[in-house]
Amino acid sequence: MKTWPFLLLLPFGVGAGLCTNSLVQARATVEPTIGSQAQLDDYALKNPSANLDKIGHAFGNSQARLFWNTDLEAAKRQSAREGKPILALRLLGKLSDEYSCANSRFFRVVFYPQSKINQRLRRDFVLYWSSERPVPVVTIDMGDGRILKRTITGNSAHYLLDSNGRPLDVFPGLATPTAFASWLDSSTVLAQNFKALPQGERNKWLANWHSDQLRETIGLTLGKPTPAVLDRQVKREMDFNPLEVNTNVTAISAREASPLAVGKMVVERPMLGALDRLSPRPSISLVDSQNTPPLLDEATVARIHAMNPLLTSPQPLRSPVQNVALTQTQTTQKNTEEARFKTLISAFEDNLRSDTRQNQRFSISLHALFANSHEGTLESLNRRVYDRLFLTPRSDEWLGLTSDTAFSALQNDGITLPTPSTTN
Repeated sequence: MKTWPFLLLLPFGVGAGLCTNSLVQARATVEPTIGSQAQLDDYALKNPSANLDKIGHAFGNSQARLFWNTDLEAAKRQSAREGKPILALRLLGKLSDEYSCANSRFFRVVFYPQSKINQRLRRDFVLYWSSERPVPVVTIDMGDGRILKRTITGNSAHYLLDSNGRPLDVFPGLATPTAFASWLDSSTVLAQNFKALPQGERNKWLANWHSDQLRETIGLTLGKPTPAVLDRQVKREMDFNPLEVNTNVTAISAREASPLAVGKMVVERPMLGALDRLSPRPSISLVDSQNTPPLLDEATVARIHAMNPLLTSPQPLRSPVQNVALTQTQTTQKNTEEARFKTLISAFEDNLRSDTRQNQRFSISLHALFANSHEGTLESLNRRVYDRLFLTPRSDEWLGLTSDTAFSALQNDGITLPTPSTTN
C-alpha cells in the first residue's frame, strides 16, 4: 500500500503543547488504481487491509472480492485483451452504494460471493456495472428513535456482451443461484462460439441460437407440448412480442412494476402499502417449501444471518399482517430466534423460485427479440428491458410513485424539487 507524506505548517505559537514553530509530518493513505481482477487479487494479497469496496467498485466486497469496471470502454479493452466476454450489470442506484436496488443487493450478498458463481465470474468474464438512474429511498421515522430505511422500486439485468459491446444475451431480474450459475456457463459457451465464427456469419448464427432457446424455454413452460402447439406458440411470441410493441410507455405505478421481481417485492411491498392504502396489494404465490430442497449453501445463510442481528431480539420485528411470506409459517412455529430466521430463509428461497419462473417468462420475450435480430445496441436493448419488461420507463421521472388523481392535502403534494446547487 503506497503512502505519501505531506507537511502541515503550524503558525508560531499554535499547538504549543505539541510543538512550536515546527513541521508536523502526517501520512495519507492512497489506494492504487486497479484495472483488472488479477490486479485486485494481487494487491489484496499483499495488503490485507485494502479497501476492497473502493478498489473493486462494489459495496460489501470483502466476501466476493470482485473487480468491477465502471467504464464500458475500459471493459471493452480489457475484454479484447483477456479474450473474455463482458458481463454488464445495469441497476438502479450504484453497486458501490449500500442502498442500490433490491435485486442488485441480493446478487451482491447472495450470488456473487457464492463459491461456484464467484469462480465463474473471476475466471470467465470481465465485469462492468452502470446505473440506470438513482434508486428511490424512503426513510420512515417512527418518532421514538426507531427508523426504517428501504429502497422502494427498481430492477436489474445482466447483459452478456462481446468485446465490442454487442449484446449476445440477457439475464433479466433475479432467479435461483443454480439458474444464474447455469446461465453463466451457457453464456461462456455462447460467447466463445460467437467469437469463433467469421464476421459475416455471426448475425444469422446468433438469431438461430436464440430461436432454439426460445423453443426450448416455451417447451419447458408448456410441459411437453406437441410439435404443432409448440410451433404456434413460438410464432405467437415472435409476432406479438411486448418488447416490439410500438407504443410510448409513460407512467406505470410502482405497485404494478414491483411484482415483476418477486424477491424484491417482498422487501418493498410493506413500504409501498404504507405509502398508498388506496390500491389493493398485489398477491404473491409462494411454492410449498416443505417439499423443496434448500437453495442457499451454509456460507450464504451465514452471511444473511450476520446482516440480521436484530432477529436475535426477544420480540419479532416484523408485523405478520404486513409480511405474507413470514405469516405462512408463524402460525405453526414458536416465536424464537431460530424459528424466525428459518422463516426468513425459507421465504427468501421460495421467492427466488418464483423469481426464476418470472425470469423464464422474461427470457421468452428476449429470445424472440434476438431471434428476429432486433436486439440493437446495449442502450437500445436496455431501454426495451426497463420500459417494457420491468415497466420502469425513463420517461417517468417519479417511477410511478406519484399520482395525479390522489389528493394528499400537502403543499405541492409533498414534492420537493432539487435546486440548481444540488444538481451540479
